[in-house]
Amino acid sequence: MLKGGARTMMDANQTAEAHCICGKVKLQFLRPLPVLHVHCCCGDCRQGREWVASEGGPSMKQAVTLIYYFENDLAPLDSEALSSLFSVKLREAGRTTRLITKCCHSILAIDHPYYEENVACVHSDACELVAPHIDPLSRIFTDGWDAAYDGEMPSTTASLEDSKAMWEKFAGIVKRPVREAKGIKLQDILAQLPPPTILGLAEKTRLLPPAGSRDSGAGIIE
Repeated sequence: MLKGGARTMMDANQTAEAHCICGKVKLQFLRPLPVLHVHCCCGDCRQGREWVASEGGPSMKQAVTLIYYFENDLAPLDSEALSSLFSVKLREAGRTTRLITKCCHSILAIDHPYYEENVACVHSDACELVAPHIDPLSRIFTDGWDAAYDGEMPSTTASLEDSKAMWEKFAGIVKRPVREAKGIKLQDILAQLPPPTILGLAEKTRLLPPAGSRDSGAGIIE
């Protein structure tokens, strides 16, 4: 379980799951092993997590966003689960769609056209993610780190490589087609919901106090 630093390996026959923090809704990934894990420093990932935290969702413990990617093969949701979900975009021109629970504002999954419907993205610090742990490949969008607001980048993230070679590996993984899928795609779930709510947030706008004024602990919380 990727919660509070714990790491639990799962039986190969089990599914990985992204739960909301109150336990009412969950997404099941039928391919339990994540295909990729990265540390993201971009402003939009950070802003999305700050927005749900400001709405009573998962608390914002660190500015780095811990991202896991799964093959886009999910178990279908029943009508009760679907009625508990909505989606948002940060702004009118935003390309990222976040799948969020109404009950506790957990972000269960994220879609972006760049993924070409091959992977589902999960922010493990914006929900309760139960899945095998894999080591991070790299950090991404280093130029989005807000040192003036959040201070020095945590050493665990700073030690990861951010390079053209790493980005090519990233692209090769997230654009790899899903073969012999058994379930549905994240896009099938989003299509059953009303159009995304547009939050109207300006780029780089911060919604919470600086990380240094929050009880964020030391280092990265996996």
